[in-house]
Amino acid sequence: IELERQDKEREGYFYVTDAAACKRKVFYDFKKDIPKNEVDTSVLRKFVQGNSIHEKLVGILEKAGVVAAKEINIPENQYNIHGRVDAMLEINSEKIILEIKSIADYGFRKLKEPKTEHVYQLQLYLFFFNIKRGYLLYESKDNQNLQQFEIKLNINTVKRALKNILAIEDYIKNSEVPPRDFLKNSWQCKSCPYKDHCYSSP
Repeated sequence: IELERQDKEREGYFYVTDAAACKRKVFYDFKKDIPKNEVDTSVLRKFVQGNSIHEKLVGILEKAGVVAAKEINIPENQYNIHGRVDAMLEINSEKIILEIKSIADYGFRKLKEPKTEHVYQLQLYLFFFNIKRGYLLYESKDNQNLQQFEIKLNINTVKRALKNILAIEDYIKNSEVPPRDFLKNSWQCKSCPYKDHCYSSP
């Protein structure tokens, strides 16, 4: 499961998803001695479901003959950022990055544009692979409806994403606990393994 893989592999480097994550949560990840809540089994089930949706959609594209590679690690880079692309497509000799996201139908129906955290993630993939465009493909978990958004490489967005990660790096180097980035009733806080420790601390 991706959630377990990330928990085990946090060994002094960042993930592309940290670009839009709560800085305090990432800071706690690096400190390693911060008490965690047990992961809710519903969270684990969501990750399992998300992985199966990824496999299904990439499998369909493989049969269509447009998948050049899947689950590719990004190249080593000066920012010490790691990540794994869902699929690299090749259409008319052009390489295109595909990221697949699964969300509940309530959120899917409200989706008029891609989520910022997903845009940051894809922009970093485009930047590190030096590819000009990619797609964010969303599937509703409830009825398998699909929406896709084309994302073109935008250096200003890449800079904003990198700035967020570099800010976390500064907090870690200075052993300074970052401020909370989200409100207590947000989904990010509700699903955070550090929520009890975080809200019992300044």
